[in-house]
Amino acid sequence: MPEALPAPGVRVRVLAGRFAGTSSPLTRLLTPLTFLEVPLAPGARVAVDAPRAHTAFVLVVRGGGRVAGTDASDHDALRFAPDGDQVRLEGGPDGLQLLFGE
Repeated sequence: MPEALPAPGVRVRVLAGRFAGTSSPLTRLLTPLTFLEVPLAPGARVAVDAPRAHTAFVLVVRGGGRVAGTDASDHDALRFAPDGDQVRLEGGPDGLQLLFGE
């Protein structure tokens, strides 16, 4: 899968949709979808586009940190309506690996 490197300590695999100018090779989807794998080093931060009218979700695979201002840790699943046009992600002391969809 193609990867984007938007900030130090951040690597984003674009499984579906687009992120930071990088597109997934999956182009024949029935509905527009963004699906990302996001590993974050400790303290690394990134913002992911998520329009207000959409519902987004995060599944924490490993580690902990903050997702849209909420603490998140191993195996948490968070569903939310973005309060802006981006969702902010931040790796905790052990880093954070998550799946993001909207």
